[in-house]
Amino acid sequence: MFRILIAGLTLLATGFVSSSIVSSVAMAQFGGDTSVLQQVFHPVSDLLLDLDKPDKAAAAVEKLIARADESRPVLIKEVQGDAPLIRRGWMIVALKAMPGDNVDAVLEKLRQESDSELVRTWTAAALIARAKNLDELLGLAPTSGTGRRDPLDRPFMARFQEFLQQPDQEVPLEKLVAITTRNSHLTSIAVPIILQQGPAPLTQIMLQARENRNVRQQAAALLGTMELQGNHEVAEAVANALKFDPQAKEVPWAGGPLFLPGLVWNAEPNRQHARALSRHLIAWMLWADRQQQQETLNQILNNLNSNLMAQSAGYRLVSGVREIDEISPATLAWLKEWKRAFGREVLLDVLQEQGVSDDPHYSKALE
Repeated sequence: MFRILIAGLTLLATGFVSSSIVSSVAMAQFGGDTSVLQQVFHPVSDLLLDLDKPDKAAAAVEKLIARADESRPVLIKEVQGDAPLIRRGWMIVALKAMPGDNVDAVLEKLRQESDSELVRTWTAAALIARAKNLDELLGLAPTSGTGRRDPLDRPFMARFQEFLQQPDQEVPLEKLVAITTRNSHLTSIAVPIILQQGPAPLTQIMLQARENRNVRQQAAALLGTMELQGNHEVAEAVANALKFDPQAKEVPWAGGPLFLPGLVWNAEPNRQHARALSRHLIAWMLWADRQQQQETLNQILNNLNSNLMAQSAGYRLVSGVREIDEISPATLAWLKEWKRAFGREVLLDVLQEQGVSDDPHYSKALE
C-alpha cells in the first residue's frame, strides 16, 4: 500500500494524473502518527489529518487550496518537519497551487536540502509547475546522463514547450546552452532553439559565459554545428567579437578559457575572416604581453597554434622559442612571423596601434 501511494504522489507531483485518480488507487486506511497534528489548534487541522487517509487526501488538498490564506502558514511549517512522507507529499501538492514567494522559498529549500529523494523530486516538480517565466524554468532543468532519464524530464519539457508557445518569448540563451551540457535528453529540444538565435549571441556566450568552462566550450561546438547547417555568417561573427580594442581594460573572454569553433576556415569567405581573426589575436597577444598576463597569453598562443587556422590565414606555426631579454620570447617570435607572413607595414600597424613601435623590446621584430 505504501508503495502504491508513493507512486501515486510522484505521478501527481509531476503532473501526470489528477488528485482524484490518485485517491482512488488505494482506498484502504493508511495508519500514521497524527498525535502532533491533533495538538495543533487551527481551523484547518482536520484537513491536515485527512492527508493521512487515502480516501480523503485528494479532497482535503482541494479544500486546503481553497482556504490558502488559512492553510498556507501551517503547511509551510509542517512540510519542513518530520511528518510522515505521504503527508508531506500531499502538503507539497497543496502548496504547489498556492501563491506566495514564501512558498517558493520553502519548496526550493526542500529541493536543495531534504534528505528524502522523493521530497526533492516532488518539490522540484512543484517549482517547475510554478515557474513564472522561461528564465526561471531553465534554472530548474533536471540533470541526467546518457541512458538515464530523470523523472522530471517530461514535466520540464512540457512546461518548456508551453513557454515557447507564448508570443515574444525571450530565450535566456546561456542557460539553454548550459542545459545541453547537463542533460542529454533535453538536448534534442534545446539545440534547434539555440541555433535559431544566430551566431552573434552564441559567440558572446562562447566568450563570456561565467557558469563554467563547459558552457563556453559547448557554445563553440554549437557554432560549428550552425555553420554545418548552412549559416555562412559564423566566421565573421567570431572575428568581429574578438576585434582588438586599444582602449580595452580586459580581453573579450576575460574570466574564463578562450575557445574557438571548429569552422571550415580554409574556404571562402571564411579564409578572409580567418586572417582578420588571427590579426586580432596577434594584437591581443601583444596587449597581454604588455600587461604581463601570462595566462591570457597562453590562451592566445594555444589558439594561434592551430594548423588549420595557420594555413587558412597564411602564417606558419611558431615553435622552439628561446628566452630573449625581458619580453616574452613567444611574443617576439610571433611578431617576427607576422612580419614574414604579411610584411613589415602590417606588423608596424599592429605595433603603432598600441604605441610600442619605438619600444626596443618590440621593435626588434621590425628588423
